Amino acid sequence: MVYWTARKGKDGGGTPGDALASLAELDERAASVVELRYFAGFTWAETAEILGVSSTTVRNDWDSARTWLYAELADHKHG
Repeated sequence: MVYWTARKGKDGGGTPGDALASLAELDERAASVVELRYFAGFTWAETAEILGVSSTTVRNDWDSARTWLYAELADHKHG
């Protein structure tokens, strides 16, 4: 369900789109949670219903995705 289009930064470095695309390769559901929650604005319950999982699973995926994305973007910023 990943609809975000990855784009390279001006310097060829990672952008949030690159990071989200990389996350999708590792964990497509977690990337979908980010898209549905952050970009589409769905609630925890709506996101869970769309993905066919529990709200607890959505929150766990969100926490994991947020941590992973932060680390990925920090690596590109300092790398």
